[in-house]
Amino acid sequence: MRITILVGIMGMLMVGCSHIGSIDKSKIPGETIYRLSTGQEVALPLQYKNWKWVMATYTAPVNQIEKMLPSKLKPVLISPGKALISFGVLEYPNVSALKPYDEWLISIPVQYDPFVNLPFLPVLYNPLFPHGVYKKGGSYIYHLPVTTAESHRAGSEIWGFPKVHRQIKCTEDANTKTCDLINSGEVVMSLQVEKIAVNDDKREFAYCSYTEKDNQLLRTCIIASGNYDYTAFGKASIKFGKGKIAEEMSSLTLDKDDPLQVFYAENLDSELPLEYERLEK
Repeated sequence: MRITILVGIMGMLMVGCSHIGSIDKSKIPGETIYRLSTGQEVALPLQYKNWKWVMATYTAPVNQIEKMLPSKLKPVLISPGKALISFGVLEYPNVSALKPYDEWLISIPVQYDPFVNLPFLPVLYNPLFPHGVYKKGGSYIYHLPVTTAESHRAGSEIWGFPKVHRQIKCTEDANTKTCDLINSGEVVMSLQVEKIAVNDDKREFAYCSYTEKDNQLLRTCIIASGNYDYTAFGKASIKFGKGKIAEEMSSLTLDKDDPLQVFYAENLDSELPLEYERLEK
């Protein structure tokens, strides 16, 4: 399913949404030093340079997705009964305070405790969550395997990211990129995405994630810029292999060869600060 009922619903994007969930840059935490349990000191915000991000978003039955979320987070509904889940790979070759690492992202597009959770709101789903449309829009980070023990420790302790230490291997040619998540030599998941053309000019965006820490929801927002684009007509496929994460994901009712949307980005620069806000679960 790519685009659902285009007539009669565009007004929903405009009515009562102009100031919901906006990002105030002045409230993003500034410089600080965080001491990990090992004694290592990490200067925040982390600076990420020249990184890449590829992601495919699929539809799934809302009753399956709701079971994966804290009660205050409501899944973004692309149509009645249909929510979304995204699979992506982010490659970080240059990170301040940490060694280079990659991560495999499984995330769920959500809003925070909306008065009413309207379907059709994202007629053309935007993975960067236009913050005048979604109430505290963001992605609930469900799984986040990473390739170094250091990034595992820092992400878990500082932000509550649900990280595990795994191997990620990506290969690409002029048209296609394929990434495998690997555990003890076994392929857990494989994501293949057909590349799309990206904007020639670097553009800025805000992206917010939800994690759980200290029995609260942490909403962390990054400001990034780079060359990126997304399309409802892209091609991608996700395959599940062996392991606990693969078994859990394969239990979802996904059309694994027909994504709702494909996102492709390169030459990204960003900062990862402390959380933007803490919210009740």
